[in-house]
Amino acid sequence: MNFFSSLYFLIIAPSILLIIGSSNSIYKKLFSKILVLFILPLYLLGMYRSSGVDISGYKRLYEVSATDLFDPGFLLLINMSKAISLSFELFLLSLGVLTAILYFRVSRFFSIKYGILIFVLMLHLFIVRDYSQLRLGLACAMIIYSYTLNGKLKYLGYFFGFSIHFTGLVLISLFTYFELILKKKPSLIKKIFPFIVIFLFGFFINYLGALDPRIDLYLNWDKSGYGVPVNDYKQPLFIFFIVLFHLYFNKKTISDFDLFTFCYLSSLMIFVSFSDYAIFSYRLSNVAISLYPITIAKMFECSRPNLNKICGILIFIILVGLRDNSLQILNSIEIG
Repeated sequence: MNFFSSLYFLIIAPSILLIIGSSNSIYKKLFSKILVLFILPLYLLGMYRSSGVDISGYKRLYEVSATDLFDPGFLLLINMSKAISLSFELFLLSLGVLTAILYFRVSRFFSIKYGILIFVLMLHLFIVRDYSQLRLGLACAMIIYSYTLNGKLKYLGYFFGFSIHFTGLVLISLFTYFELILKKKPSLIKKIFPFIVIFLFGFFINYLGALDPRIDLYLNWDKSGYGVPVNDYKQPLFIFFIVLFHLYFNKKTISDFDLFTFCYLSSLMIFVSFSDYAIFSYRLSNVAISLYPITIAKMFECSRPNLNKICGILIFIILVGLRDNSLQILNSIEIG
């Protein structure tokens, strides 16, 4: 292990004890604040990196030329940062600060503790997105934040998130359909319609290459995890447990069909529908479950017994530990 991955595990280990202690309402507020002091600097330190997954490509875009970048929102952020003469490392750090601020607002909106939320994020999504798929991490944070806004600002935020990474459209579509259709006691047809659409997109994906040349590139990339069928089923298993966590700790049934249930079931449908092409099955289903850190953090706000909450978080940590590539990503990070 390198310096950063060693530091990561050195901080995460005692943080697990804090998160377990947070199941008790007496200590929850205090331990959440301590988690912020532990996790937030660790996350930002990882963002201030000169080496890591895909970093050489981003560095070339930033320091040489970004004219071939497809996503205009990210290009805007690059140009704004270069205009004030930020170094590449400070540019990455500024994106981390922005993401941390966005999730603070999200924690307030969903009435969950910020320290618990960023701990859950640091176990998985911050690693596989912010430290690996930089634009996707920021795009999803912006879109989830935008969901908490009202009126035109919400859709302006959605548009900006989409302009940072085009796969954010998955999350935007789910949020918008839920707000416009599913909030209003929908019929069975309206409930199943989005799943039919997902299936059709998966079935006709070969024809979507005309929309974006990157789609065609991935479809024809004959490599495990890319243009070949899925061969790893940890993702649907993970989603299944997230659905159970959400329903149990929020005392809901699957027929309630709230935003979280809708997104998680959509994620399962995406995984199955796009399973002939692993990269789309894994990545798009991963985007669709972007709300799961909120589900885990909301465990600590429910009235279920503390022992059940502890078991829930331990099961979650085990499930996250089964996910691939996290250690590889952490080991690739060089600071400064």
